[in-house]
Amino acid sequence: MEGAASGAGGKGVRATSSGSGGVAVSAEYFGKASQIAVHADTTFGPGEGYAVKAETTNGIALYGSAVGGYALQVEGLAVFSRSGKVTFSAGQASRTITGRAIIPSTLVVATIQGYAAGVWVAGVVLNTAAQSFTIKLNKAAPKALKVGWFIVN
Repeated sequence: MEGAASGAGGKGVRATSSGSGGVAVSAEYFGKASQIAVHADTTFGPGEGYAVKAETTNGIALYGSAVGGYALQVEGLAVFSRSGKVTFSAGQASRTITGRAIIPSTLVVATIQGYAAGVWVAGVVLNTAAQSFTIKLNKAAPKALKVGWFIVN
């Protein structure tokens, strides 16, 4: 099946499915490991836009599963909306980051960006009720100090 579209809002191929367990588009390839079942490319023309865009309200937008290989491989920059940096001022030993979806199984990884002798991230305390987390250093920062953080789950 092939499809083509031009103009604003055009769709080259459109597929819909309704009902439990339905699949709108299915692609399978039974060949060599170098073959691709689905290929999306935005390098033509200006080379901008999303090659694949997936959206959901309450489900999983993208799901990958691999038994003996990688479920996800990224080449190039990756952007995560649940990561960032916070600056500790000299004398501060903890900083609270708010406005993040925090659940009991949330994992926050935090690490100092740079070097301050004898100072490290001692821990991260989650507050699910306040939807926040607090990064705690082992002692007050001797100077302005950036800490990077990354949220999983």
